[in-house]
Amino acid sequence: MLNLRFEQFSQLAVSVHVSLIYHDRANLSILRAHILITRLSISKRN
Repeated sequence: MLNLRFEQFSQLAVSVHVSLIYHDRANLSILRAHILITRLSISKRN
């Protein structure tokens, strides 16, 4: 197993995620829609 600290792992995950988004612009609109849906469902619960 790799002995990565959590901060290093999360930074790595974020950078991989961002690079994937920039490689495919459709992913960006999917991500925006997902964030919007998540916000709507959270506001409906409150």
